[in-house]
Amino acid sequence: MLSRVAESVYWMNRQIERAENVARAVETTLGLVLEGTISPGRLWSALVCTFGDEADFWARYGLADQANVISFLAIDQANANSIASCLQAARENARTVRDMISTAMWQEINKAHLAVRAAAAANVEIEHPREFLEEVKRASQLISGVADATMSHGEAWHFARLGRLVERADKTSRVLDVEHYFQPAAVPLARPASGAAAFGSGPGAEIAAWNQPAAVPLARPASGAAAFGSGPGAEIAAWNQPAAVPLARPASGAAAFGSGPGAEIAAWNQPAAVPLARPASGAGGDGDGDAVRWSAVLESASALEMYRKVHGAISRRRVADFLIFDREFPRAMHFCLIKAEESLLAITGGAKGAYSNPAEQLLGRLRSHLNYGAIDEILGAEPGLHGFIDSFQSRLNEASDAIYATFFALRPVGGGEPAPAAAAGSARRP
Repeated sequence: MLSRVAESVYWMNRQIERAENVARAVETTLGLVLEGTISPGRLWSALVCTFGDEADFWARYGLADQANVISFLAIDQANANSIASCLQAARENARTVRDMISTAMWQEINKAHLAVRAAAAANVEIEHPREFLEEVKRASQLISGVADATMSHGEAWHFARLGRLVERADKTSRVLDVEHYFQPAAVPLARPASGAAAFGSGPGAEIAAWNQPAAVPLARPASGAAAFGSGPGAEIAAWNQPAAVPLARPASGAAAFGSGPGAEIAAWNQPAAVPLARPASGAGGDGDGDAVRWSAVLESASALEMYRKVHGAISRRRVADFLIFDREFPRAMHFCLIKAEESLLAITGGAKGAYSNPAEQLLGRLRSHLNYGAIDEILGAEPGLHGFIDSFQSRLNEASDAIYATFFALRPVGGGEPAPAAAAGSARRP
């Protein structure tokens, strides 16, 4: 197989898998927003940071709210990792290798691309984001199933599976690491020093700037409502400051809120009725809030039902163990590496336990690391889960670069070193 054909097949499947995983993460965030234990701004900021595109997002959008983040990750064609961009690139790769894939697979890729392009061309907020995201997930799964059922399981199929599983392992690790971005210091919460100018100009600029958490005073000014000007809305504005609402339920309970049917509801609707901070044990807490968040992580990988069959109760330790080390669940990082290595060896004709090129060496070494790893070693030592995920992603990127250098890179006539991996194009980066 020509290297350019192999590269197109490989990246076509990575891009389709990437689009599906972005859709999964956005859908999970929508659920967490409704659940309400984490502020929407922090959730949407965390989502952008999870995919590593925060610099581009802050430069072009400024405010991390639902409309902006969904637009950026779903239909923004200037974002190389958006759903629309990924499916457009996948469709172009499929077109160049039309003779290597089945007609049914080409048709499904084309339909997915056209459907998302229509949404992007409208250039308006997606009216029903959940339906849109479900369609993206369904299209990706349909393409994968059609490929398995209608392509010969030869070199082209193995390159397709290799790309899909490398991408899946990377995205599972990113979703698993999302708790890091829920920590207060992990996401910028301050208004940029340049003020509203950082958010562009126009009627919405000042609102966007002041919607940054640090732009809102954290206590009611000593002068009370006067600090908010005069007029009918002044007192409301003053009391809407966070410190104006008691941070604990008064000792007298509902009595402090008067009497009547709504008193008890009013009392419990105070902020302290919902935990205002993570437990003292940090990310390791397994309270109700953590159970909800880790359930969302499992749902983003369609892993909740399979996890329940294996572990039952939800806890941070068990969820991390399942998504990292499980050998049977198809979105677990370990499973992805096992099957990716199988396809790599099928392409090269190599044997497990030995290597003949850097791609086999690095992917086999990373798979072996998970073979003999243990979740308690990760959680019980510095730098913890986040450090482990960072290391895993770096090593997976090295293996991805080695796959590029081994199979796809152009080499000078007469021998010599291949072109660097960056030549693959920024839109194709993992």
